[in-house]
Amino acid sequence: MLIQEEISFLPRQKKKEITNRQDLESITNSLILQFIHHLII
Repeated sequence: MLIQEEISFLPRQKKKEITNRQDLESITNSLILQFIHHLII
């Protein structure tokens, strides 16, 4: 039973990691864009 829970928990954790990574990427991208914008202006 415990092993079954572990297995069902794993994919959810992976999904969370992936979404976190995507969020981080988009945040970094927007920061870079803002920085470039400031340089131009």
